[in-house]
Amino acid sequence: EFAVHPGDVVLDCGGNVGTFTQTALKQGARLVVAFEPAPENIESYRRNFSEQIHAGTVILVPKGVWDKDDVLLLRRDPHNTAADSFVMLKDGTPGVQAPLTTIDEEVAALKLDRVDYMKLDIEGAEKKALDGARATLRRFRPRMSIATEHFDTDGVLIPQKVHEIVPGYQVFCGPCMERHDGHIRPDVLYFR
Repeated sequence: EFAVHPGDVVLDCGGNVGTFTQTALKQGARLVVAFEPAPENIESYRRNFSEQIHAGTVILVPKGVWDKDDVLLLRRDPHNTAADSFVMLKDGTPGVQAPLTTIDEEVAALKLDRVDYMKLDIEGAEKKALDGARATLRRFRPRMSIATEHFDTDGVLIPQKVHEIVPGYQVFCGPCMERHDGHIRPDVLYFR
């Protein structure tokens, strides 16, 4: 039910090296548009999907998703490129300037006629990305999986943001984790 369906057009926001893209393609996605701002991940992604990029079933947008076009410092976790973040790592963490775009701008630029599924796992920038996806959500109402493990309040604030943009989305809990204080919080929320 929360999987990609055959023929879906999928947005993989936080493409990293392509784990979710691979899953989406195996589940029958017609097209995956992946957004990834980290230079080393972009290079790995391009190598991992060179055939699919050439065939046009995968499009790599070498930018992060945000609420506007911008360039920000992408702080880099020296131990885990999947944890590189515009918002999560401490000031003073080494980084690289990386371009940002909005989902709405890229959907329009690519002339997508549909967006069926959207995965957001972008290290704490999920709420900003949703603000930059308002038209896409209203026009296509994609099924979504959104990471909520980055901030303790995301399990509440992300559904509020989605419902502010498009009322009527149903929210389902995915995998959960126990916080340091003993409370349980969702790692992922699913929307349909």
